[in-house]
Amino acid sequence: MPSTTTTTTITTLMASNDIPIPSTSNNEAVAAAAVVNGGATSLPSPALWSFFVLGEKKDRVLEIYSDMGIVRIKTLTMPNNFVTLTTEHWVRLMSVRDEINAVIDDIKCYNPQFPSGYSGHIGDCYYVTVIGDYGRINIRRYYHPNGNPEYVMRATPYGVSLKFDEWAYLLQLVPIIYERHPVFAESCK
Repeated sequence: MPSTTTTTTITTLMASNDIPIPSTSNNEAVAAAAVVNGGATSLPSPALWSFFVLGEKKDRVLEIYSDMGIVRIKTLTMPNNFVTLTTEHWVRLMSVRDEINAVIDDIKCYNPQFPSGYSGHIGDCYYVTVIGDYGRINIRRYYHPNGNPEYVMRATPYGVSLKFDEWAYLLQLVPIIYERHPVFAESCK
C-alpha cells in the first residue's frame, strides 16, 4: 500500500515580541508559513484561514475563515471582547471605510473632543461607530429591548473597540486579505 504525505500550512503574522519582524519600505504586512512534513517555499493562495495582528499594542487580532465566510476581530487580553462578521457585514464595513477615515481625519485635525462622529449600520444588528473622545472605532452588535419602540437599541457585549492605529493596520491588510481570501474580494465587487 503506498504511503501518503500530508502537508499542513498555517498562515500567521509574526507577532511575538521575541520574533524579529523585518521592516519593509512600504509597511507591508510580513507573514510566515509554518509547514509540517514538507518544505513550502511560499505561502499558498487562496488560504482557508489567516491570522493577523492589529496595531502596535498587539492585543487585537483579525482571524479570517474563508470556508465559513467570516471575519473575527478579537482582543487577546479579554477573550470575551470580539465581533464575528459575515461576508455581508465585511462588505458593508469596507464600503463605509472612506467615511470612517474622513471622520478620523477631522477628529485628528481639530481635536479629540471634536463633536463629529460616525454611526453606520453594517447589517443585521451590527453597527460601526467612531468615538472621538476615546479615539476608537467600535464594531458591535445591538439588540431591541422587549417592550421598547423599534428605534430604541442597546449594545450587547459582543463587539470590539479598535484604536485608530489598529483600524489603520486593518486597512493596510485589506489587499493581502483579498489576495489570500478571494471570497471576500469577490463579494466587494
